Amino acid sequence: MLRPGTDHTAPSAVSGRHISQARIPYPTLLEYTVALSELYNQRVLEEICADLNLATTPCYPTAGHPVMEPAGTPEDLIDWAATRNEATMQRLGELVAQYRSRTSQPAPRRSATA
Repeated sequence: MLRPGTDHTAPSAVSGRHISQARIPYPTLLEYTVALSELYNQRVLEEICADLNLATTPCYPTAGHPVMEPAGTPEDLIDWAATRNEATMQRLGELVAQYRSRTSQPAPRRSATA
């Protein structure tokens, strides 16, 4: 039986036309989703840069994990993009605090961790 929030089902081809349901643990699904998202973003960047005849250069936002970016990207734009998540999380905290003060209840779990 599936455990809510921990497993997801996905159709998988077994042989020929037979299809069965496969269980995918949530952490594994998340890992593959993140990896595929990174790969997709990389391919989009490569195609756009190729179409516009732009060079790319590796950037290392985390140790050992290069991310390609268009060469010559201004440092202030890179810094702005890097701090965007921090600003988003700060704003989320403000909104949760407003909700609590207005309703005297904790924010719904999903919105507090979005």
